[in-house]
Amino acid sequence: MRESLLFPFFLLTSILSLSSPFIFPLNRPKSFSLRIANENDVDINEASDRWETVTDDNCEIVERIRQHHGWITDPNILPNPLTPPSPPNGRTTTSPKPSSSYTPTPKPPPQLLASRITKLLNSGGFPPPPQPPTPINLSNLRVSSTLSGTLTYYYFIQTLTEPEKECFEELIDLGKAYGVGKYALERKREDFPKGIAVLACLKRKQTKSSAFKLLCDLKIWTVHEDLSLLTSKYPMFHEPWGGGKVFDPDEVLKGRKDLRYLKVYTIDGSNAVEIDDGITYEALPSGLKRVWIHIADATNYASPDVFKNAKKRGTSLYLPTHALQMFPSALSVQMSLTPSRDCRALSACIEVDEFGAVSNINVMSSWVRVQYKLTFEEVEEMIDEGIAFNEEWQIGSLLKLARLRLNHRLSNNSTESRITTPLPSGMPIVKQDRLSKDGFQVGVKLEPNPSPVSGEEKSKLIVTELMILANEAMGIYAENNNITVPYRTQKVPEYRDRQVEYTTLKNLKEADLHLPAAWYERRFFEPAVIKTTPSPHSGLGVKRYVQWTSPIRRFSDIEVHSAVKRFLRVKAVEKILDDGGFIPLSIRGLDLGCVMTGVEDDVDVLVDEFEEGGEEEVGDKKGMIEEARVITRLSRKYWILEYILRTGTEHYENYGKTKVWDLMCLGRIEAGSVCYVKEIGYEFVWNGGEFEIGEEFKGYVKTVEPRMGKVEWAEAVL
Repeated sequence: MRESLLFPFFLLTSILSLSSPFIFPLNRPKSFSLRIANENDVDINEASDRWETVTDDNCEIVERIRQHHGWITDPNILPNPLTPPSPPNGRTTTSPKPSSSYTPTPKPPPQLLASRITKLLNSGGFPPPPQPPTPINLSNLRVSSTLSGTLTYYYFIQTLTEPEKECFEELIDLGKAYGVGKYALERKREDFPKGIAVLACLKRKQTKSSAFKLLCDLKIWTVHEDLSLLTSKYPMFHEPWGGGKVFDPDEVLKGRKDLRYLKVYTIDGSNAVEIDDGITYEALPSGLKRVWIHIADATNYASPDVFKNAKKRGTSLYLPTHALQMFPSALSVQMSLTPSRDCRALSACIEVDEFGAVSNINVMSSWVRVQYKLTFEEVEEMIDEGIAFNEEWQIGSLLKLARLRLNHRLSNNSTESRITTPLPSGMPIVKQDRLSKDGFQVGVKLEPNPSPVSGEEKSKLIVTELMILANEAMGIYAENNNITVPYRTQKVPEYRDRQVEYTTLKNLKEADLHLPAAWYERRFFEPAVIKTTPSPHSGLGVKRYVQWTSPIRRFSDIEVHSAVKRFLRVKAVEKILDDGGFIPLSIRGLDLGCVMTGVEDDVDVLVDEFEEGGEEEVGDKKGMIEEARVITRLSRKYWILEYILRTGTEHYENYGKTKVWDLMCLGRIEAGSVCYVKEIGYEFVWNGGEFEIGEEFKGYVKTVEPRMGKVEWAEAVL
C-alpha cells in the first residue's frame, strides 16, 4: 500500500528532473525557440507573438523583429507608412531592458536601405498607402519621366530615414549616369560611394548599368527611361492650375477688334491639340493680296506663376514616347483657336505686292472665330479635287500666294535655292503595346522632307510660307515702331575660305549626286544668331525675321506678344488722354504689358555632330530651348538605334538571318566616312574603311547599344 502511494511521487519527480536544463540541455526557454525560428526563416510574424517572453540576453532578436514591423522608438526616425504602426493583437510596445553589458550594433544606412529594397523586391513591388502622408508637389520631383514611376519613388522615399534617403538619391544619380553622353560618362562609379555601397549590400554588380537595372526592377524607371530628360533642367510636371475668369485689358481699353466676320482656316496635323494659328485671305481691287494671320493670344489666360513656370521650360518638348507641354494641357486648349467659339487672338493684316514683298502691315488684338479646322491631308484632297479653286477658292488663292512668296525668297538666295533635294530624315514612331515584352512597339517613318521647289505637299507649303511671311512682317512692324524684340538673323555662307569643300560641292551638283551635295551644302550654313537689332536672315531670304506664331509652345513668342501688346495698349491709353477721357479704374500699370526681358537663347548653333567637338550633350548649351532640342535629338537617336536592334544584329556567314541595309557615303571628315542609311534616314560615321563620296553599298550591324548611343557596322559583301 505504501509502495503504491510512493510510485506516483517518484514518477512526478523523474518527469520534473528530466525537464531541468541541467539534466537535458537541449530544452531551452521560449526565447531560444524564437532565435531558432528567426534564423531558420520560420514565419517571423508567428515568432513575434512571443516577443515579450525573451530574456535580456536575446535583445538583438527583439530589435530585429521591431525593425521588421517598423516599431521604431527613436523619435528622430520617421515611422514607415507602409507597415503597421503598432504591434498586433493589442500588445504593448514596451521592450525589455537590455543588459548593461550588451549594446546593439547599428546597421549602416546602405545596409538598412538594401534590406528595405530586398523586402520590396521579394514582395513584388510597392503597396501604395490609402493617401500620401503629405501633398505631392510633382513639379519638384525629377525622378522619372513617367507619373507612375515618380509616385512610386515618392511613396518609397517616405519610408526612409535621412541617411537612407541620401543613399537612395545617390543610387538614382548613379543610374542617371548610365549612357547619357560624355558628360555623364566622365563621372566614374567611385563618384557615388553610397550608391555603390547599396549595390554591394544587395550583392549586385557595382556599376552604373546595375544601378539602372535595380531602379527598373523597383518600377521607378522603365527599361527605356529617358535619361537625357532626367539629367536635364527641363521641368517634367506642372504646378496645379485652376481656371478662372480672364481679365482682358485690351477689351477694357476698347482695343480688341471684332474680326469674327472673317473666314478663318486652321491647317494642322491630324493629332494636333495646340492650335496656334489661323489664316484668312482677302482679294483687293487694287491687285494687292491681303492675308490675315491670326495667332492665339496666350498672354491673357494664365497667372504670373504659370507664366513663370512656362519660362523655365522655354518650349514644349515633343519626344517619340510622349509630349511635355509648356503650359498645362487644359490651359493650352483654352488658349488655342478652337473651332466654333469666340477666341482671343493677335492678328496681323499683311498686304503683299505682285513680286511677293511685304507692302503694308498692321497688328491688332482681336476676336476671331474659326470656321474650318483642316488637316494637311484634307487640304491636299481639296486641291487635287478642285474644291480649293471653286467652293473654297480661298485655299487656292493661299496656294498661289505661297508660291509667289517662295519665288520671292528664292530670288533672295534662300536655302531652297541651294539645296534642291534635302536629306530625308527618320522619325521614330513609338507606340505602347501590351503584347510586346517591354510594352512598346517601335518603327521608323522616313520623312521625305521634299524641297518646296519640288511642288510636293502643297498644304505644308501654304502653312510654311505664310508663317515665314508673318514672321518677316512682324520684324518689319517692330522695326518701324521701335519695339524691342528678338530678331533671328543669319549671315550669308562663306565659300572663299573653304575652296576644297566648295569644289567638291560643285562637282557633286554637276554629277547630280543630290544627297551628298545636300550634306556638303549644310556644312556651309552659318549659325543663326538672336539679336535685338534688326538684321537679315540669309537662310530664309528675308530682310527681317521675328518668331511670334507659336506662343502656346515657345516662350520667346510670348515675349514678342507681350512687347507688341504693350505698344498697342500704350497707344490706346494715349488716345484716351488726348481725347480728354479717363483711364478705366480697373487698368493698372502692369496691365499695359511688359517690355522684353532679354533673349534667353542668345546663340542658336546649327550643330554638326560629325565635327570635332560637335557631339551634343545635355546641359552644355545656353538656354532651355537649345537644351530641349538636344533632349529631342538624343531621344530620337535612342529609339532609332532601338529599332535597329530589334530589326536584327546577329551576324551569319551568308547574311540569311541578318538585316542588310542600303548605305551611301555622303562625305568624309577626320573621324572617317559619313554614311547614310536610306531606309531610315540615319547618318553615322564609319570609322573603318574608305568609300568614295556618293558610293552606294550594303552593310549590316554587328553590335548596337541604344543606351550608349553606339552602333558598329560592317560591309556586307554579297
